[in-house]
Amino acid sequence: MAAQDLNRGARSLKPRRGSRIVWLSSVANRIVGQLLRSAFGEHVASAVLSNKVIRRVLTSPVNALVACEGCLFLVERGMDVGFCLFDGYEEPVRRVLRPSEGDVVIDVGAFISRYAITAAKAVGPDGLVVAIEPHPANFKILMKNVRLNRLNNVICLNCAAWDRDGHLTLYESAWSGYHGPLAQVARSYIKVRAKKLDSIAEELGLRKVDWAKIDVEGAELRVLKGMRNILRRNRGRLKLMIEVHGPERARRCEEELRALGYKVKLMRDFHVRITRVLQPLLFRVPSTWLFAVARR
Repeated sequence: MAAQDLNRGARSLKPRRGSRIVWLSSVANRIVGQLLRSAFGEHVASAVLSNKVIRRVLTSPVNALVACEGCLFLVERGMDVGFCLFDGYEEPVRRVLRPSEGDVVIDVGAFISRYAITAAKAVGPDGLVVAIEPHPANFKILMKNVRLNRLNNVICLNCAAWDRDGHLTLYESAWSGYHGPLAQVARSYIKVRAKKLDSIAEELGLRKVDWAKIDVEGAELRVLKGMRNILRRNRGRLKLMIEVHGPERARRCEEELRALGYKVKLMRDFHVRITRVLQPLLFRVPSTWLFAVARR
C-alpha cells in the first residue's frame, strides 16, 4: 500500500472507530485459547484456532484504527492483535522501558510495532528505532503502522535476529504474536532471513545502542550470543528488557549477561490488564522478563 493510500485510508477512519469490536474479538480469542489449552493441551488449541471458520469468528471482522498511548495502529480484518493495543498491556514493562530523547533502541520481535512506535516518539528526531520482525504478515502491518504515524526515525528489517547470519525455519503459531524459530506446536513453517544483531549494527553504522527489547518466543539466548559486540561496546549505556520462556532459559540468559559484565533483575508475574473485571478471571498471561544493565 502506497503511503498516500494509507494516509487517505487513515483519514477515512476516525481514531478508535471499530476498536470496540477489535477488543471484543481479541478478548474472545484469548479466552477461548486459554480454555482450550487448559482443557485439551496446546495441540488441540492450535488446531481449533487455526480453523478458518473459528478464526473468522475470533479475529477482527473489520479494518480499524486503534488509538493507544498517543499513537495510531491499524488493525486489519482477520487479525488477532487487539489485545496488545490497549493501555493496560504489559504496563510494568512499559514503566521500565522508557527511552529518552536521542536514544537508539533496537526492538527485536517488533510484531506490529506496539513498542517500536511509542519508542520512536519518545526518542524524537535525533534518536533511532531499529524494528526487527521476521514474519512477513506481521512485518507488513509494522510498516503500515510506521507510515501511518509519519515516523522518519524507524528502520524496519524483515529478518530474524539470531546467533549467525543466514536463514532459519520460523514456526507459525495459531496466534500471530507467537511465531518463533524453535520447534513448537505449529500449523506451518516458513524460511526467513537471519542476522546477528552485531551484523545489523555494523551495516547500519550504529555508534551506540541505548536500549534493546527482545521478545523472540524462546530464542533469547541465540539473540544475546549474536550481539556480544554490542553488549561489550555499550557497557555502561545499554539497558535490556528480555522476555524469557522458562526458568532454564532465564538462567542461561542471566549467565550470558553476567559473564559480559551486566547485572540482571528478574521481573515476574506480568499481566495483560484489559479490564478490572477480566483480570481476575481467565485473562492473566504470566510472563517473565529480565532487565539488565551494566555493573558500575
